[in-house]
Amino acid sequence: MSKKILFILVLMLVVAAGTFALDHLPKHYWVLSQPMGIQAVWHGDEAFLFLGQQTQGRTTTFVGEKLGGFLPRNLRMFRDMPDAMRGDLIAVHVLGGQVRQQTLPRAPFYQRFVVFHGTLYAVPPVPESTGPAGYRWTGSQFDTISESQASEVRKSVATGGNSDGDSDDEDDEGAASSRDGDQEALANQGWQTKFINTYLTKDKSHAVKLAHSELAVNVHAFAKQEQEENRKRSVFSPVSSISLGGPALAKGEVVLYQARPEWEQVSEARYRTLTPFGMRAGTLSPWLRFITSFYALTSLLPFLPILLYFFNLFRLKQKVLNAMPTGFGFPPATAEQFGQLNQDALRSYTEALEKLGFTRLMDFSLLPKSGTYIPGFARLMVHAENHCFAEIFQVFPPNKKPLPMTVGINSHLDGGWSLSNGNGKMTGTRYMLRLPRALWINQPEASPAEMLRVHLERRHQIASDLGVRVLADMSPAAYFSYVQKQSEERRANFQKKNFAAALGSRFLYPFHQKKEWMGDYQKQVAFRREPWRSPVAT
Repeated sequence: MSKKILFILVLMLVVAAGTFALDHLPKHYWVLSQPMGIQAVWHGDEAFLFLGQQTQGRTTTFVGEKLGGFLPRNLRMFRDMPDAMRGDLIAVHVLGGQVRQQTLPRAPFYQRFVVFHGTLYAVPPVPESTGPAGYRWTGSQFDTISESQASEVRKSVATGGNSDGDSDDEDDEGAASSRDGDQEALANQGWQTKFINTYLTKDKSHAVKLAHSELAVNVHAFAKQEQEENRKRSVFSPVSSISLGGPALAKGEVVLYQARPEWEQVSEARYRTLTPFGMRAGTLSPWLRFITSFYALTSLLPFLPILLYFFNLFRLKQKVLNAMPTGFGFPPATAEQFGQLNQDALRSYTEALEKLGFTRLMDFSLLPKSGTYIPGFARLMVHAENHCFAEIFQVFPPNKKPLPMTVGINSHLDGGWSLSNGNGKMTGTRYMLRLPRALWINQPEASPAEMLRVHLERRHQIASDLGVRVLADMSPAAYFSYVQKQSEERRANFQKKNFAAALGSRFLYPFHQKKEWMGDYQKQVAFRREPWRSPVAT
């Protein structure tokens, strides 16, 4: 155990070192911008629109980009996680039909808009350490102000005022309630405000009614197909474009925002204008990052048993698959070849079956073409009138006592259906390998006569319910063909199974033993009776 722990620690150290080395490869820089919403503030025929824009950034390396292409779609979000970000306000001024835009760098979207001494101010609710203290409208543009001026503006109005301002619908009201700031104070001074949502799935136009005219803020959503493509690229873009129109504009519609649904590669200088956060942004020293990476990996140690469990589960499934035969040979055999064969039971079962109308076809052994070989003897008998086979068999596991001799009665039907009765003990392994159309009835220690009676009754019912016929080819070649086909189906079916669930059914079987397995029989019957209600296909 100590060697395993040492190996795991060394492996984690190597992984951490690899992560550290990859992090110091030449980097590529990417940004993605998206709108956060629009706050409209207007008075008379003058209007201001403040479009919040969030820009995310991330860094990649050539190796990371190549390896990331192999990730499944639901994991690409982790590859595309941003490591830097910044928020800007795009201030749009409309007056006299003219539109002017100005970017207010590092101004958070959640600004308070206050009219102080007749002048419009935009200030953060609390002092910001990463951006300007606030902005003041000079009549032609917004200029930055000092922190003392911003503090004076904030003190000039009561915080958390409610508003009866304009809103288009309940969604806008819900969004505005968290951003309205000082709408009531603005309304008292003759100004109106409106929050415009930019997270939409369909187009919407918002009216801004000025004193003598009207503006229209048009928010255009992506088409459904484009929205799906964006999700596939792990990019979430709220809207495709935002434009400003209406009779208040002299030169027609103006585009305020046009989405780029792809990450855009930029220079390092452009990327460095963003505010970094997290380990990936380079905020830690190289050695500290190495230590942190190793610590993060060692923090996974408590989950090691779970990881080992799934790893061993995968290996165990491969072992089971390797042990399962890919095909069989059916060489003739004699009873004298098997010294441990129960001759008395063989004689007794043969006589009992012959009294029921069965005749002997051949004695053989089952020889797998691959997988684990367990010696066994089988006697194949056939009932020509009832079109069913009987097989007397006994297996001899290496280094163990021979298993008891048992009898099975088998019939094969159209559509890959089959029914078998056996008087041996059903095991969890055999139950785990069951097939949806290979039906069976377990009758421990039942006599051949009782087994044949139950078999014919159930076969008649199943054939009638499913609308299939019993196959009449009673040759050894036909029987061996059925065995071969079911062996291939069993292997293919097991390969597709959830192994944890299959293994659970194998170990739980002794606690809820089944007397029969009817597979898809009942579902198929329900489908035949009411095909419009059942999802099962024919």
